Amino acid sequence: MKISRRNFLSYSVGAGALAAAGPAFDSFRKLYPYITPPERIKPGKWTLYATTCRECPAGCGLHARVVDARPINVAGNPAHPVNHGGLCARGQSCVMGLYDPDRLTGPLKDGKPTTWDAATSAVSSRLRESKGRVIVLSGIETGAPAGVIGKFAAAFGADRPLFYEPFNAETVASANQRIFGRRDIPRYRLDDCDFIISFGADFLETWISPVEFARGFTAARSLDRERPARFVYVGSRLSMTAANADEFIMVPPGGERLVAAAMLREGDAPLPAGVSREMLARLRKEFQQSKSPVALGAQLGKEADFSQTHALGRTTPIDNVRKALESIGPDDIVIVHNSNPAFTMPAVVPALKRAGMVVYLGTMPDETAALAQFVLPIDSPLESWGDYEPWTGVHGLMQPAITRLYDTRPAGDVLLALAAASGRALVPEGASKSPATFEEWLSHDWEMLRRRVAPDAPWEEFWRNALRSGGVFETPPPVKIEQQIVVDPEPAIPASPAKPGELALVTWPSVMLYDGRTANRGWLQEAPDPTTTVVWGSFADIHPKTAAMLGVKGDDLLRIARGESAVEIPARVTEDVAEGAVAMAFGQGHTSFGRNATGCGANAFLLVEPGSSSASVVVAKAGRTRAITTSCTTQDQHHREILQWATLADVRAGRIPVPQTYTMPLPSGYDPKVDVFPGHKYDEHRWVMAVDLAKCTGCGACAVACQAENNIPVVGETQVKRYQFMAWLRIVPYRLEEKGTVPPTASGGQSPSPHIAFLPIMCQQCDSAPCEPVCPVFASVHNDEGINSQVYNRCIGTRYCSNNCPYKVRRFNWQNFEWPKPLAMQLNPEVTVRERGVMEKCTFCIQRIRGAEIAAKRENRAVRDGEIVPACVQSCPTQAFIFGDLMNKKSRVFEVTNNDPRRYHVLEELRTKPAVAYLKRVIVDREA
Repeated sequence: MKISRRNFLSYSVGAGALAAAGPAFDSFRKLYPYITPPERIKPGKWTLYATTCRECPAGCGLHARVVDARPINVAGNPAHPVNHGGLCARGQSCVMGLYDPDRLTGPLKDGKPTTWDAATSAVSSRLRESKGRVIVLSGIETGAPAGVIGKFAAAFGADRPLFYEPFNAETVASANQRIFGRRDIPRYRLDDCDFIISFGADFLETWISPVEFARGFTAARSLDRERPARFVYVGSRLSMTAANADEFIMVPPGGERLVAAAMLREGDAPLPAGVSREMLARLRKEFQQSKSPVALGAQLGKEADFSQTHALGRTTPIDNVRKALESIGPDDIVIVHNSNPAFTMPAVVPALKRAGMVVYLGTMPDETAALAQFVLPIDSPLESWGDYEPWTGVHGLMQPAITRLYDTRPAGDVLLALAAASGRALVPEGASKSPATFEEWLSHDWEMLRRRVAPDAPWEEFWRNALRSGGVFETPPPVKIEQQIVVDPEPAIPASPAKPGELALVTWPSVMLYDGRTANRGWLQEAPDPTTTVVWGSFADIHPKTAAMLGVKGDDLLRIARGESAVEIPARVTEDVAEGAVAMAFGQGHTSFGRNATGCGANAFLLVEPGSSSASVVVAKAGRTRAITTSCTTQDQHHREILQWATLADVRAGRIPVPQTYTMPLPSGYDPKVDVFPGHKYDEHRWVMAVDLAKCTGCGACAVACQAENNIPVVGETQVKRYQFMAWLRIVPYRLEEKGTVPPTASGGQSPSPHIAFLPIMCQQCDSAPCEPVCPVFASVHNDEGINSQVYNRCIGTRYCSNNCPYKVRRFNWQNFEWPKPLAMQLNPEVTVRERGVMEKCTFCIQRIRGAEIAAKRENRAVRDGEIVPACVQSCPTQAFIFGDLMNKKSRVFEVTNNDPRRYHVLEELRTKPAVAYLKRVIVDREA
């Protein structure tokens, strides 16, 4: 048999790829010999798929970045009206959720594998014969998924499904019901505000729509505005949101409502400890004199838009969910979709065990799946068709970015099949028959939407544009509301502890793990908590005076009990929490979820009532210690002015001295008296970055985006304890200081705890880089565009470069890290996967720089300003990063680094001549 040269190469490439892929991928991936590639797949060519993020109820727009038919990472959709291109750390991690090695891979019956036909037949038979209720519980859904779930519930006698979210801002909706007659959550237009006060609402972290609020917040505080918005935070702990406030008023737990009520009343209203009459009068005056004030966490202010309301306002009240689940009987069937009530509502576990049958539709083997008789695994959001409407008129579309990896199915298809097999076919509104698949149901719904919003557009054009844009975005007409006068009795002053050891528990959703749904993702377990830098576990904040009363020291294990429920958690003794309180985050403490989440930390849901964030608990020493793992040894600057700040009054008055150590643009001046090496000469490009600390909120999205883009491994808790983590970019929460002082508070004194601000630190790409001359093998070299490059195949691991780096941003790879299948599928093919013994660090995403340069050369043009977007720049919700070419005098980065009076460089006195410039943090003082 004769074989042509072309066929020989095709067979060789196919066999090599098959061997490299390994047996785990044979069952679900089709092998294409790329000598003759398929039409729609171009090797090495990036494709963007517009979809919608479902990691929380915010519903941000995504671009899934796909190469070789697999999503590598995601970015925010710039055209989406919720996030405008920004993305949070949890959104960045959705790719790790897709490739999670612990995902459910096929249907289970009583914990053992079964087939879809057998499972569908058994469940539908029970549904037909059931003499009890069919209770359908789902995470938040809108649009077509909600339509299928609603019709399914109705087909089996339920009034409506239970749409359950642990953090559904129910208090906001209830307050609006009383004040405005509408049980809705309005859209807060923070970008139009000139005074913002938050009563414990952490809107920059997890509250309703944090990426959207972060962008609006920084827009409101832009120094280009005539009156940048001033921000005051009232709360019992120094959260990330509180750290971004111009003024942080610490009150005892429950004191927030006293301050809010007192602002509405004249006279002698009760006040919490730490708040004076003078302070209250000033807050009231500031609020009243502002043109566009808003209060978050309390229904005050003007910038609340009821023409667009949030999907969270349409969830089932949590009390109703709890009562429905607690009333489960042995004849009842419970179907749970994309929710984990066994973890977030532990009190209902006995009722779930009592049910006649529990059917679980989800992606992970969580606590609820462990209780279910049937586990029916569903597609990941990146494998699914779907839609989601977070705000009225924002119709976000979801489309698959990859063929499904396992034997899973769309949730809509599962419910349609169960209903059909039970003899109760589901028919969408306006249709005459039941669709065969959920994709057909979705098409029907969007055809109805087309007839309403674009009746003259052909269906194919409408659908194609929706897929390209990530949805259809309407602007609803304004809604006029009338405020009702509501007179409440004066709120009670929080009670003193009833017995020794009794403290007020303060809880909050983790900015990385939310309610625990992302806890198995190594990127997020290893991403530091913004204000404490704690990773891989839980911690309990307790004030030094309270700790002394209990005889507690740092790292002592505390036993926190409420009734019969108790958790053990290490103490972090800090002034960042009010006296008489103990504070811990939700999200950790899983007993069943996956290798990273199970057994990590403590579950705060065990200590609070469903829907509540506080409780009275008894705290005692457990008699043991457990060290808290952090990624940062200190938050003290030791008067080195690493993170610098100024007041708005000083900025406006021109009282900020401009550093004169050296000037930009480079090539920089060479002074033989102080410079060890002459500066480099750049002929074409000099890539530099500026970071506006007035915009950085510390959310950590940039660090997770960097990890996803650059194949940075997860090292695990043991390695982090040795400070051998691999993150190329980290956000350090430094305590602000200036000559031993901190920003003034309303009372004229100092904050209960020094103010925190956030410094993103990465390789500074120094022009006189201390790392370069000490490398014996020239692995650390300066290229002709200003990047301090790292040549991996030269590096022999001496670590001299790291010792000589004053910024400590170089990372040594101490071991060969594993990528459990199928996590290797998320690796970026444009970035080398480093091996043990290699030094690595940030290169401003050199692969993206080179890609843009090659594209510009092909098109015979210059690289455009803003065309190159490193991963950190792309992900930042507040646009704190500016990247560009310093040789282009029309670029934004040239303007900022040369003309902004706030510009400084970290450790500038060392004359390393960094390519990263920082703009000082600005505090909007009362006098400005």
